[in-house]
Amino acid sequence: MDFLNNVNERKTMNAIHAHLIFNHFPSIGLVIGLIFWSAALILRDSRIKKLVAGLIILISIMTVLTNITGENAEDSVEKISGISEANVEAHEESAELANGLMILFGISSLIFLWSSKKGNRFDRLFTLIITIMFLVEIGIIFRTGYLGGMIRHPEAYNNQKIIQEYQIDRDDNDEHKHM
Repeated sequence: MDFLNNVNERKTMNAIHAHLIFNHFPSIGLVIGLIFWSAALILRDSRIKKLVAGLIILISIMTVLTNITGENAEDSVEKISGISEANVEAHEESAELANGLMILFGISSLIFLWSSKKGNRFDRLFTLIITIMFLVEIGIIFRTGYLGGMIRHPEAYNNQKIIQEYQIDRDDNDEHKHM
């Protein structure tokens, strides 16, 4: 019940909450986009390509919003004790790269949509560019998410420590069974 009381006391969303919500859109959106982009390539369907280009533009906008909320979240996170400034900086640097490339990705998609209305002379070129950008951007976005997770959950990324703790717990349980 204390949990429910705490939820009722906090009726507003802070910068960290907003960032945690927005940061999922680029990651999930890119995976969905890549699935549909792959289908468009296999089926040779220009309508699906155009749909995905529109999705990329939307994801670009969401990435900018994610970056803005991240700047605000950084101010809040720095006030929390036990937060590694190095982890925050690594995440921020990766996010800046992801944001910049995603903006280029969105602009490329916008040009692709515009050129497709003009006769599609550059379809093969833009297909190649968008395919490469998908693969690069997904890698950078997921790396950024990984680094972001390290800010509040470094224990989840220290596999050796987890393995050792698991081994100690397992050994303790085995000793109690034999007694």
